[in-house]
Amino acid sequence: MDVNIISALIGVGLGWLLSQLTDLIKVKRRKVKIIDSVYVEISDINAWLVRMMRQTKYALQLIVLNQRVTSVPGRIHTFIFDEHFHEICMDLSRDARIGLTDSYDSIKTINELIAQLSELIDDQSDSKRLCQKFEAIHSVAHDVEFKTRYLLNNRNGSMKDLVGVAIELDKNLNEELEFIVKEAKEIGVDGIKSKFYAE
Repeated sequence: MDVNIISALIGVGLGWLLSQLTDLIKVKRRKVKIIDSVYVEISDINAWLVRMMRQTKYALQLIVLNQRVTSVPGRIHTFIFDEHFHEICMDLSRDARIGLTDSYDSIKTINELIAQLSELIDDQSDSKRLCQKFEAIHSVAHDVEFKTRYLLNNRNGSMKDLVGVAIELDKNLNEELEFIVKEAKEIGVDGIKSKFYAE
């Protein structure tokens, strides 16, 4: 066989291999970028949940003091997860997949509660039901805020570190809800409003 033909075949083969390698690198980089984007979205959601808990605390305190609540927390959007999770799920550890899907399912629950609350906010004759909805949103947000913070600090999502944490979270939440009522009665409407707007 002619040396020129052999050289041409080797060149074509090397070109094809380099093309395949380049495609693999591009796919890998894209997946890394999407994974990073999901965690950026988790970080944004975590900050939004902290803000939401402040808002629900404020609403609960107003309800305790028989004051009208005029605003509902905004829905949490999950654009990146909804659009791209299927592309990267196999590149994450099993525990990270479980943690992420569990957190995002809980966010759907929060959004459903917000939709229900939006229907109640105009007619506040049933303050007990209104209080229950705000408390439910606060409780789920409290739980998801912990999960998202944990996922941000532990991308592998290892469940081993979470043994016994649920009991502690539940205890903290109950103490927080009791404190919300106690503080409302102690500082009154003006104190609640000035504290909320000062933060």
